[in-house]
Amino acid sequence: MRFYSVLAMVSLLVLPAFPPASQASPVSRKQAGWGPLSPWAAAWNPKAIARVKGKILSVDRLIPGPKMQPGVGLTLASGSRKLTVHLGPRWYLAELNADFTPGEAVVVTGSKGRWQGQPVLFASSVRAGRQGYRLRAISGVPFWSGGLGGWGPDSPWCRTWDASSIASFTGTIARLEKLVPVAGAMEGILILVETETAPEKIHIGPRWYLSEQKIKLMAGQTVSVTGARLEWQGQPVVMASELRLPGRTLKLRDQKGAPAWSGGR
Repeated sequence: MRFYSVLAMVSLLVLPAFPPASQASPVSRKQAGWGPLSPWAAAWNPKAIARVKGKILSVDRLIPGPKMQPGVGLTLASGSRKLTVHLGPRWYLAELNADFTPGEAVVVTGSKGRWQGQPVLFASSVRAGRQGYRLRAISGVPFWSGGLGGWGPDSPWCRTWDASSIASFTGTIARLEKLVPVAGAMEGILILVETETAPEKIHIGPRWYLSEQKIKLMAGQTVSVTGARLEWQGQPVVMASELRLPGRTLKLRDQKGAPAWSGGR
């Protein structure tokens, strides 16, 4: 009997503590099937970007795969052809107050592809009159994915922002390095800047955002940096909020540290 009691106690110690389904993150439930690593998101092709003008024939309920939350799609008349457009999850369109009606003229930018054997335009942005809605980065990362590939405003990396430690300085870019702030994050960029006093490690942000902004950083460039001094993984770094390059200023975060790539209207 004593042996069985000990065995039961060991079993309790080694059993993994899985949370009950009712405690699953609301964001995770919303993301179901719509996340950046889902088959639907993986259908994005950054080499097949197109911009299409048309009139809405219908606003469609979209469920691209099993167990996915309902989404929103459009059927457009563009010239003499009909076009199916996939927008994204319905909850995200509701957060943007995006309201589309049949007969409305729109301009859609996105990636041409196929889904379930049918031609589709996966939208990255939609403009209807004066209203514009950003849905995905040109790289295909959905703006509704809270993590934004590990770079979202709620990620551990972004939460280290300290508005009380802002610094500004000018220097020369010595080299560029790959930055992956947390396991599984998409690749980002770190630059080492030589200043008059000491070299500075600067955390910039995800590589896809700089590509979208058509920013190319190179060794030898003069750069002025504004950002928050902090420690990351035991190393002193500067999390940049603004870069000033010759003829160009790049805003990366606001005063509260919210990243410019986190989407919105």
